[in-house]
Amino acid sequence: MGLTYKKLYVMRKPTKTLDKRFNKKQQYEKEGKHIVFIDESGFSHDTPRTHGYSPKSQRCFGLKNWGAKGRTNVIGALLGKTLFAIGLFDININSDVFYLWVTQVLIPV
Repeated sequence: MGLTYKKLYVMRKPTKTLDKRFNKKQQYEKEGKHIVFIDESGFSHDTPRTHGYSPKSQRCFGLKNWGAKGRTNVIGALLGKTLFAIGLFDININSDVFYLWVTQVLIPV
């Protein structure tokens, strides 16, 4: 039938440390403080090539993806269910870029 044997998904039971973190979050919210989640990600402008051409009975080796067009990196902040302060960059994100984004974009917002 083409079925494979897979691991069952089991929910983890809460631990005391997870309970403490959750209670701390609720405490911040009661004090009127907000927790902002920040994440950095990126996406490629093209898709990797999975197939190529080679003479019959010879293996196809890929040396370079000549169609590569670049990469865009994104930094965003999430407050509750609201996504805000999004930054798009055509350069790699390092600590200097991240610091500038936080001080120039996130904090004024």
